[in-house]
Amino acid sequence: MKQSNLDPSLFRRVLDQISVFALLDASGRYLYVNQAWQQERGLTLEQVYGKMVDEIVPETHALTAMKSRRPIIARPVSLKGKRQYTTYTPLIEQGEVVGCAILTIFDFDEAMQFSEQFYKIQSERNYYRQELRRL
Repeated sequence: MKQSNLDPSLFRRVLDQISVFALLDASGRYLYVNQAWQQERGLTLEQVYGKMVDEIVPETHALTAMKSRRPIIARPVSLKGKRQYTTYTPLIEQGEVVGCAILTIFDFDEAMQFSEQFYKIQSERNYYRQELRRL
């Protein structure tokens, strides 16, 4: 099989540049939180890695989204007196929920910028996935 030239650290760099972002595994445990998440919550990745999302953020809707297999989009939340909007997107592979992506934004202009970045990355991922299948 031919190896992809896609650098995995590219995704981490993109995730660190967007808004507050977290990634959960299939059971709702933290796999990744970006720098913005760490700054907003005052916790490091090392402190939350492997812990249940509702243990760290009791008001989360991530587990609901994963159970329903449907995204919960732009749910208004308040953190440190700031109005924010959080989207919970269950990640589904071959019919199984394998995790959840959590994105918090502070305004809708930021949301539009993220949406454009997200769809670009998703398109690139789909392209590389199709290219790998051809090998």
